[in-house]
Amino acid sequence: MSVDKEGSNVVLKGTAGIQSFLGLPNVIINVLRNGNIIGSVDVSTLAVNELRLATFNIIDINAPIGYHTYTLTAQRLNALLTQANVIGPLTFTGTTVSPAL
Repeated sequence: MSVDKEGSNVVLKGTAGIQSFLGLPNVIINVLRNGNIIGSVDVSTLAVNELRLATFNIIDINAPIGYHTYTLTAQRLNALLTQANVIGPLTFTGTTVSPAL
C-alpha cells in the first residue's frame, strides 16, 4: 500500500473462515504492517466441526508516508489438544484514505 500524505489512514478489511477439528480452538488473527502487529482479532469456536466466519475492519491511523506491506496471519492460542483449519473464504483488502485539504 502506498501512503503519500501525512495524516493518512489505511482501512483494512478481512474475512477468514475457520473450522475446528479437535477441541475448542481459539484463533488469533494478526494484521501486520511491515512485520509489526497493528491489530488483532480473536476467533473462538464453541463446538467440534464448527465453521466460523470472522469478518473484521482495522484502521491503521496516521500510517507513515511510504510503501507498506500488510500481512494477515492466523495462530491457535490454545494449541494443546485442539486443531483448526482456515477453510475460506479468505479475503484481505486495504484502502488509503488521505486527509481533506
